Amino acid sequence: MDNLVLTAVVADLDATLREAVLSDLRDDGAARFRLRFERAGRGLSIDVSLRPELPWIGRVRGARAGRSPDPGPFAARAARTLRGAVVAAVDKPSPDRIAWIRFHGGRTLIAELATHHANLVLVDAEGRVETSARRPRSARERLEPGRAYAPPPLPAGVLVPFGASANEIDARLDELAARGEPAFEALRRHLFGLGSNGARLLLEEAAARRSAVGSVCRERLRALASGRLEPVIETPAEACGQAGAVLLPWEPPDGPRPGTRLERGTAPAETAGRFHDAVERAARRRDRLEGLRTLLRRERRRLETVLDRVERDARSLGDPDRYRVRGEALLAGLGSARRVGDTVLVPD
Repeated sequence: MDNLVLTAVVADLDATLREAVLSDLRDDGAARFRLRFERAGRGLSIDVSLRPELPWIGRVRGARAGRSPDPGPFAARAARTLRGAVVAAVDKPSPDRIAWIRFHGGRTLIAELATHHANLVLVDAEGRVETSARRPRSARERLEPGRAYAPPPLPAGVLVPFGASANEIDARLDELAARGEPAFEALRRHLFGLGSNGARLLLEEAAARRSAVGSVCRERLRALASGRLEPVIETPAEACGQAGAVLLPWEPPDGPRPGTRLERGTAPAETAGRFHDAVERAARRRDRLEGLRTLLRRERRRLETVLDRVERDARSLGDPDRYRVRGEALLAGLGSARRVGDTVLVPD
């Protein structure tokens, strides 16, 4: 999930879920979980997807079609442990793509949402791992039950802009520019957590305002963390549904680009949920179509093999008309047929 979008979503969920009671946690399809809450007599739900290519957290309006799967080991244990727990806060204490849902009493449900490393981790009141949805080999020791939880380490050699001053950001960009690094690549690759969309928006706004990138970056990160900015979905104007859509952490400074339109939900978590749910539904359709294509290709190969075998057998039998004439002659002359050794003589 885009790190800047996650910052806005966490701020939204914190305002929405504080003092809400967790009523259920269940599997909601492959690599996806739904958390149901009650607050002031109103039902709320959020979805957490651990899909390796694009994990996310957000709100999706309406119930999913189809029967809910039976709970897996993680969902069953987390539901037993957390059912009835009251949310104390939702926050993002580190600069990486991790959302913490903290409950009164000390337990925490942690959503790690880095691409190809997504996970849900249940942590007890002492900060020790109780269980996790996944136990990948690369994180097996870190997520061992009973160990103190620690987030994945940040990559080396990058500047973390969250909390950095505008001067620190600009100094790093100047250093990279002196080494020949383009501004977009410098922001995307060397400032942790900004991503491609964030880098593009920061450069566009800095150019429009004729301001240093560092000050724009600092302002935008503060606004995201305080909930004053909302993500938007940028969609090609002529596209059907969400085809070609991009989730941006905030609205471009000059509005939609030529040939695009902007969409958003009622809140950041809903905007993110709408976008990612549409992406997953499109991926499921592609997977089903590819599965059907695979079946058709396999069946075609099987039939071609059968046809080839039949044609070879037919060729090995020689001239069929010759055998047809002989068979008809034998059938018609059975009454007067005369066998001599291996030869049968009939009138013809």
